[in-house]
Amino acid sequence: MMSDTSKKWFLLQAGQIQGPWTPEEIENKLPGASDPLVWGRGLSEWLPPEAWRSALLSSGTVLTESIAMEHPHWRYRLGEREFGPYNYPDLIDVLKKISDFTDVEILNDTGGGWREVYDIQKIVDELGITRRAHQRVPIMGTLKLDLPAGGHAEAKVISISEGGLGVHEFPRLSVGEKIKGVLRSANLFMDIPCSCEVVYVSHEGSAGLRFLHLPMEAQAAVVEYVNKFRDLGDR
Repeated sequence: MMSDTSKKWFLLQAGQIQGPWTPEEIENKLPGASDPLVWGRGLSEWLPPEAWRSALLSSGTVLTESIAMEHPHWRYRLGEREFGPYNYPDLIDVLKKISDFTDVEILNDTGGGWREVYDIQKIVDELGITRRAHQRVPIMGTLKLDLPAGGHAEAKVISISEGGLGVHEFPRLSVGEKIKGVLRSANLFMDIPCSCEVVYVSHEGSAGLRFLHLPMEAQAAVVEYVNKFRDLGDR
């Protein structure tokens, strides 16, 4: 029997997003879907059905807020720098000294991988912060880049918000560098030309980019896509 049945899930097929639905509703939709992918809050990217089922049937720190808060091995990272381990009270004390949580991620060694601070409601409450101004949601696409030193590169886009992008397989650029590129995704109704600033780069090749400029029509395309997920946490 599937756990975490209160969660709401989205189905992506043929570039179209549907939902939010319960796991049972998702299962009912899958037989007629073509190359479907599933996403819900707590997942870092869209998953094929089998991987989603495995995650759903696991003990579930990735998918739920039921994290062992008393577990002594907590870490956080900011850009390329990683800190810890801490026990939970010490983690909270350290985080209270940080003013901007945009690029802060949390790891509990019991499993679940790195998560944004904003994804763990108990920590959000204890820090007295509000959720990020620009909600980050998953997307599948590529970003073709014009590199500052000349030449071109391509990165895999895994998340997007009204404020910027999260990417993998990113070329070795430095925080603060400004780049231009074109975002292409079947999830969007148009290609997105953009100017971005690199705000963090991890050792694993992931990076966060802040939009510096988007044409008005491109901004509308991003907002329309992000708004499909807007109320997920409240349903």
